Amino acid sequence: MKLQRSETCLFGVVLLLLTRCTLVSAGMACYPACLYACLEVGVWAFANPLGIAVGVTGCNTVCMVACACAYFIPPACFSNDTTVAVSAPDGTLHSTPVSAVHVGDQVLTLVDGHPIVTRVVRNVQSKGNFEFFEFDVRSDRTVSTLKVTPQHAMLLLDASRELRFFLPADVRVGDEMLSSDGSTWNVSNIRRSTSDEKFTLVTSEGSVLASGVLVSTICNEEISTGLKMNEVVEGWKLKHSYDRYAYSQASLSL
Repeated sequence: MKLQRSETCLFGVVLLLLTRCTLVSAGMACYPACLYACLEVGVWAFANPLGIAVGVTGCNTVCMVACACAYFIPPACFSNDTTVAVSAPDGTLHSTPVSAVHVGDQVLTLVDGHPIVTRVVRNVQSKGNFEFFEFDVRSDRTVSTLKVTPQHAMLLLDASRELRFFLPADVRVGDEMLSSDGSTWNVSNIRRSTSDEKFTLVTSEGSVLASGVLVSTICNEEISTGLKMNEVVEGWKLKHSYDRYAYSQASLSL
């Protein structure tokens, strides 16, 4: 089939970009993750923020360009030993490894300090060599360890008890986080480590209880350190429209 001029030009741009950078530079997990996101939000909505011109093409071409140039690498991720509370159809909660969490699962998070379920809209596994921050978060009787990549959006309580976004490098021993029952736990130790696997988990609420503490699942490109959570999440939810697939978010009594 003969290509139209616009298609020929776009194809030439794709070839040029692919000759200057490779999929390997973005990691083997980039392409499927990118394609999933493109299909979910639509090619125009996905490509325009990345600065990729879209003519008569589709997600396949856009994602080849994005991944070849390392535009889309899932950075804000959990380690493979993270556990998430998954809600069964009868309402019971099961502590589940993040590797066994699937799109469409309903998992536990907190909204205004109250536990609710939120739908998993993405869980992408990546292989490679990844750096992690390890946080020991302690209550009077319990210690939980949370391992996240350096780009992950943490949620800390400020002096007025409002949740704010922080990157892992900005977290300090003594900082406060919320646990699964809404109580406050303190960061008691911080370490660095590496792993060959990570999971990019996203929920429709923009947060999840991971290893028992509240953490954001919003991409780090959409937040910055110090922003109030409640000033970001509603706009983020409208922008991404994950609730168009709506699962009702029922309150849980624990």
